[in-house]
Amino acid sequence: LCTSMVLRGRGRIVPASSTSARNLTDPGRGRGRLSRPPASPGRTSTLYCVGRPKSASSESSSPAAACRESKAALHLCRDQLTARRGPSSEMESDPAGYLNSLRQLVEANRDLVSAVGETGLDYDREHFAPREVQMRHFRSQVSLACQLRLPLFLHCRASHAEFRAVLSEFASQLPSPPGVVHTFDGSAEDAAELLAMGFYLGLNGLKTADNLRVVSGLPLDRLLLETDAPWCEVKPSHAGHSHVTPSSRFESRKAERWSPGCMVKGRNEPACILQVLQVVAATLGQPAEKVASAAFANTCRLFGLAEAAAPSTVEGDN
Repeated sequence: LCTSMVLRGRGRIVPASSTSARNLTDPGRGRGRLSRPPASPGRTSTLYCVGRPKSASSESSSPAAACRESKAALHLCRDQLTARRGPSSEMESDPAGYLNSLRQLVEANRDLVSAVGETGLDYDREHFAPREVQMRHFRSQVSLACQLRLPLFLHCRASHAEFRAVLSEFASQLPSPPGVVHTFDGSAEDAAELLAMGFYLGLNGLKTADNLRVVSGLPLDRLLLETDAPWCEVKPSHAGHSHVTPSSRFESRKAERWSPGCMVKGRNEPACILQVLQVVAATLGQPAEKVASAAFANTCRLFGLAEAAAPSTVEGDN
């Protein structure tokens, strides 16, 4: 299933340049082999999305494995974390049992859990789960979030009409604010509908000129910044890459030559949140510090974090 948790760090704040989505428990496997070093607590930022890669084995797709990942995330929870099961991992043998296990895990850790997610609909990946299966379980996860009075961490791909319909169905039961649609890449009309429902929008790679045009019209008080690492890097071919300065580009090496202190070529990392910040700030025509401070405040508001003073400067915005 795609239900999961967002976990709350203790005694820590979310810095203005933090990332709202990062796959911390990703084991670094792709196409059946170890393609990069696994993520490790020693290379974390403060707000991450945690879960299995889309190409994980069938064993890691099981309800038991999903709950093990959530428990592992709890142990790593010095920071704000999300333990997720994306919409394309719906093919579970025991959905009711998984939901019950997840509910118990949340209720036993209410001081750490801040949201339910990642959940949603992904019609670009129906080879993982047919639409009707995704829809059935999406409803069950939104219902769970309503029962737990927790915001949603959402995923929507090529499914906006159906996605919005489900959220509208539960609108009166959702908490306020109701959640965030992460890695948002929809149209201006899609954005307007989600904003009208109270949702925040999470931004990362900003691949196309259309993506940038949509972002240019979004309100600053409803945006979150994220990397979704190890995915969704800002590539040189992306429309926003021209706004990335040399100071926010980091040394990277092929996996077989990787060493601590550098990135793996082709793998996104939390430090690259500075690149997302630069692209979004330039697109909005706003100073990077202003955008970072707004994203910080929005993150605190959405996840119920105690807001502390954001850093007074943002490195790499010159």
